Amino acid sequence: MTSGVDGAAAEPAGSTLAADPLGLRRSYAVETARLVRARLDVSLPLFIVFMGIDVLFERRMPGHESVVVAYAAEIVICLVAFALTRIPRLAEHVTAIATVATSGLALAMVIYSAYVGSPADAVAIGQVCMMTCLAVVLPWGWRAQLVLAGTSFVSFTAALPLLAQTSPSLFALVGMVTGATSSCVAAIFLDRYRFEAFTRAAERSRAYALQEEEAEISTALLHVGQTLSQLVGRSDLLEQVNRLVTGALGCDWSSTFVLDEQADALRFVANVGSREEVRTELEHIDFPLDSLPLFEELRRGHLVEVPDARTQSVVPPDLLLRWEVASMMCVPICRNDRLTGFIASGYRTRTGPFTRKQRRLAIGIAQAVAVGLENERLIRDLRAANRLKSDFVSTMSHELRTPLNVILGYAEMLGEAPGLSAHDTEHLAQGIRRSATELLELVTATLDLGRMESGRDVLRVEPVALAELLHEVELEFEPLSQRAGLTVTWRNDCDSEVVATDRVKLKTIVKNLVGNAIKYTPQGSVDVRVRRDGDDVVLAVADTGIGIDQQDVATIFEMFRQIDGSATRTYGGVGLGLYIVRQLVERLRGRIEVASEPGAGSTFTVRLPLERLAPRATNGREPAAPLAPAATAARSD
Repeated sequence: MTSGVDGAAAEPAGSTLAADPLGLRRSYAVETARLVRARLDVSLPLFIVFMGIDVLFERRMPGHESVVVAYAAEIVICLVAFALTRIPRLAEHVTAIATVATSGLALAMVIYSAYVGSPADAVAIGQVCMMTCLAVVLPWGWRAQLVLAGTSFVSFTAALPLLAQTSPSLFALVGMVTGATSSCVAAIFLDRYRFEAFTRAAERSRAYALQEEEAEISTALLHVGQTLSQLVGRSDLLEQVNRLVTGALGCDWSSTFVLDEQADALRFVANVGSREEVRTELEHIDFPLDSLPLFEELRRGHLVEVPDARTQSVVPPDLLLRWEVASMMCVPICRNDRLTGFIASGYRTRTGPFTRKQRRLAIGIAQAVAVGLENERLIRDLRAANRLKSDFVSTMSHELRTPLNVILGYAEMLGEAPGLSAHDTEHLAQGIRRSATELLELVTATLDLGRMESGRDVLRVEPVALAELLHEVELEFEPLSQRAGLTVTWRNDCDSEVVATDRVKLKTIVKNLVGNAIKYTPQGSVDVRVRRDGDDVVLAVADTGIGIDQQDVATIFEMFRQIDGSATRTYGGVGLGLYIVRQLVERLRGRIEVASEPGAGSTFTVRLPLERLAPRATNGREPAAPLAPAATAARSD
């Protein structure tokens, strides 16, 4: 990996040596060159010192006066080698310099010995000592040792006729061959041992570096997790996340995008490190999920790395350059394997790949953020459920108390006035009956809700005559529909139809819709119509009542919710009717629509796909058979 600005992108030392054989060999060669140079700095001065001692004694011998010249040549060779190893651009060639220098010294020694006619045995001993000593001292491998040994042997063999023979020359040649061979073999084994030791050291270094890196990552992620747990519920949660990302990754900027499920688009929600102009521009852009290749990769759960904004295809390069992005890394935030957002972080000017540590940290932070956002959602849902419970308790206490008070009041009037006329008694009895019916409806709605929420509300499909069902509902609402100033009209265009459906659920849908229409229409009309539309049955309940604001249409289908939820509201009810209607319509695989205007009334339209519509059974014919099991399955979103 390429090193980054301020070391933010640097790899741990030794983290790649053991995993990369070629890299290991290159590193070993560099280390060998360093050792050769260091030991050459010791070997050359020692050679000059010991050769100088030899010169002091030899120059006094007759015919050996030229030893000073040979010694001077050897000193020059040593000084040149010493100077060449100090040149930085020749640092990789230190072994070659050492090989040439030592081979030159060996050749100079043989030439001088041939010039003065030294004994062959003494010259052979000197060459063998030099070869074996250098094989041990200089860790330069068998190739360099072979060059030195070859130079010594060839030069000795060539000079052998000029050397004094105190014993058969074969003995000297055997000694040279033995010394050359043993020094090369020693160099092979020593080099192998050094390489194995270097490999073990590299592996230990890599293991230590990885452990240290894992410890740093774990510490950073622990800090992130603790910080996120403290920030849950705060409005600046995601901004603080971006601050943690820039600190942990050493990046210039970090941004968070969150999925808007209704728009099916990603939106910019937080940033740290970018200019205000960039943030303002991003805030006004929605990114549909199919707009960029980047999002497709993120939806698959992949980390996307852009080492250079100018040479990539996941995001238009002009956009990244406009937003001052030179390189970036995007990590998905997922919940249940579904993309819910992503964190982008990067540099304004630095290009190049991100490190393994940065990628690990980014993925860990994204996972922690996913958990944090899920916790925040759960807390938000719990708070909403708590508010819902409070609203329900308040509403139920009010709605149950009202009919009970009426019943108690009428009962007291009957008990305190035994001489009431039949007309007055009937009036009080009707009031008690009406309040009791209202109380029963409240309890029934609550029980229906309990059955649906617990999953015990099963479908019971049977033949249903629409005309009979509508007539029953009409009779039940007749007392309410006779109220002054209200006209209720019933129209059934499917008079002879028999449908296969759940009779109780269909009747509940009709009763709740008609009851709501009558309740919220102080005066005017309510029109109930059933008609066929292809293979569907359409129920439409239209009224001229108070109407609904468009912004409140979604609210009216929520549990325990009414447009006016106060305890002093004009219209009663616990806010369960329309919620139950929607649930039952979905159970019957239908859909419900609302068209309304404040002050002009509302129209609720229910469309149910009731298969096997058939003429009403007559002349002893059996009604239509129930739906097949597959047709009775509950609709799932």
